Amino acid sequence: MAPSALPVPRPLAEVVEVPLPKRSGALRPLAHFLVHHARVLGYLPLLVYMLARRTRGTAAGLAVYLGVLRRMKVWNHTVHRAIAYGSSNKPRWFHAFRKPYDPSKTYLMTTHPHGILCCGVFNACARAEPEFKNTGVCQSILPGLRFTLCFAPAVQWYPLHGEMYGKYCTDASAATVKKVLDSGMSAAICPGGFSEAVYTGASRDYDHAYLDGRMGFIKVAIEK
Repeated sequence: MAPSALPVPRPLAEVVEVPLPKRSGALRPLAHFLVHHARVLGYLPLLVYMLARRTRGTAAGLAVYLGVLRRMKVWNHTVHRAIAYGSSNKPRWFHAFRKPYDPSKTYLMTTHPHGILCCGVFNACARAEPEFKNTGVCQSILPGLRFTLCFAPAVQWYPLHGEMYGKYCTDASAATVKKVLDSGMSAAICPGGFSEAVYTGASRDYDHAYLDGRMGFIKVAIEK
């Protein structure tokens, strides 16, 4: 691809901030604590303990959750509202593109830094996009486009993440990303993956990108 064909972002002084909703209320501290710890799988020790002590009951509960509740729109909508209430108000989102995205085209978008389970995408989707799970549209992140999040295969099954992303979250294999693009939707991936996630908070001044051996997304973009 010729250098002239590559999009050039706006200078930092010219980026446009996206106004994300901010919640308040007496229960906000508790809600923030619960959402944050559930988002990063803080429930796993309790789940392992319950599986060890009450295997059948816990397994039955998981089956009901994954097989019944997660298929109910009212459940997903209620959980998403709870996530929005408990999500941090601190993150800010900016648009740096010079030209609007073309809805007639498909894009392969990358997110960085990974953080703990793609914090930026999670926060923006939680606070501003209650219909993403139904439409694949997230105006605050990629205005004008329908897209699917191509993450680690397990993410679509995680509590909170599953309710919020719905069917628009899948794995990040090359075959799946190509299938998403072939369907007419754009795809969003985080190339750094877990290898980048472990650098979360490593520096107060810099973010870390981990791309060693992770250039396959560039090949897919060229092919598509």
